[in-house]
Amino acid sequence: MSRYVFTIQARLDIKEINKFIGRENTQAASRFIDAVEEKCKVLADFPNMGRSFDYLVPSLRGFSVGNYLIFIVKLKMVLKLSGF
Repeated sequence: MSRYVFTIQARLDIKEINKFIGRENTQAASRFIDAVEEKCKVLADFPNMGRSFDYLVPSLRGFSVGNYLIFIVKLKMVLKLSGF
């Protein structure tokens, strides 16, 4: 089973998005965090899912969570989430 790690920038992005959503709806903000965690679990097991963004960065893939994109890069058995 693969695992995933967040870059510092990805963590900051998640925090900012959560704060932004939470200003209007705290429950929606909580659902966003849950959706990110669930999507990351799936992507860790199936890192070749999603859209290829090789034209930007080799091995870069993207997946949507609501109105946001998760960008991932597979590094051996670790899935690196680089930003939203």
